Amino acid sequence: MASLLIVRPVTPAATNSGFALTPNPKEGVSIAANTTSIFAYDFGTPAPSIDFAYVGYHSAAVGGGSSFTVAQSASYGGANTTTLANAVSMAPLGLGYPNHSIARFAPQSSRYLNLSIAAGSSAITVGVIMLGLTFQPTYGHEYGSGRLITDTGSAERLFGGGFGIYEGERAGGWQWTLGDLTDAEVRTLYQLAKDRGATRSVLVVEDPDLTDGLNERIHWGLFSKLDAYERFAPNATRWSLRIDDWA
Repeated sequence: MASLLIVRPVTPAATNSGFALTPNPKEGVSIAANTTSIFAYDFGTPAPSIDFAYVGYHSAAVGGGSSFTVAQSASYGGANTTTLANAVSMAPLGLGYPNHSIARFAPQSSRYLNLSIAAGSSAITVGVIMLGLTFQPTYGHEYGSGRLITDTGSAERLFGGGFGIYEGERAGGWQWTLGDLTDAEVRTLYQLAKDRGATRSVLVVEDPDLTDGLNERIHWGLFSKLDAYERFAPNATRWSLRIDDWA
């Protein structure tokens, strides 16, 4: 199992789609069968470092042939020059919708990037796309981590013995503890947590290996627990965190 990833989204200076900026997966886009949508990014100058792409809350099916690519361009919305992530399959690896797909590549700083999503034999919808920079600690999370479920609805016991149910939405989440952070990792994670706070979306991947169960290991949401970290010795710091997923 690979160590977890925490990914800070990088906001572009300009993009050809407002959808590419919204964190809400219910504000999505539809892509017709056998067509490709290209989302162009201008990150300005100096260009930030980027090494990760996320296409989430999509409806691509196993065997449908949907994929996405990330490439550099010489101009805003121009033709692809150097491919960074080539034809990454969007077939779900897990229990099913919401489906998530990720790609990691060598860190690079390019002002112009294109993220292209190709629908296969069936039309697909996509809820979130994001380019960002990863933080991956040397050591993964400790024992005791676990996923959680949040239900925004309510249920009330009625006099007749049944229930009055007001259905809401169900969303997942995850809480974990990093127990062996180096001083440099603490500094990086502190900067990331301060940038995101509890109101800006972030991506957390329990294990980024492209294996079955990846859907359940990916969490797009908000930090809901940012405890003070505990430094026990040089290069030995403990920090507990929690993320609540978008529904």
